[in-house]
Amino acid sequence: LELSYPDPHQPFFMETDASEKAVGAILYQIGDKSRDHWKIKEEIKRKDLLREQILAEKDYSKRPLGNIRIIEIGSTALSETQKKWPTTQKEMYAIVHFLEQWRHYIGTQKIHIYSDTTGITA
Repeated sequence: LELSYPDPHQPFFMETDASEKAVGAILYQIGDKSRDHWKIKEEIKRKDLLREQILAEKDYSKRPLGNIRIIEIGSTALSETQKKWPTTQKEMYAIVHFLEQWRHYIGTQKIHIYSDTTGITA
């Protein structure tokens, strides 16, 4: 896996997930500057490609949404108290935790956050 430097002129994308024992996230950008990022977001939403193709595709050059540039990947174990939280709370914790963890990358840039918990969609 090769991490990339962030492009300060491109929006960020972050996907988070939570399990019974830990939370994790990936921060990335879409490197194809010739495409409209809002249209890409809609493609991801409509076709549900984020998890299946963006993260599962081994050959990054074959991804349908352009060149995905991974900036950072992280995970952290949950405490015994946190393990008792409902799934929605764990997912929200993951979002807040990794936004804080990666604030030096994101700054005031636009960021699109994806979570598989429907209870926290905006």
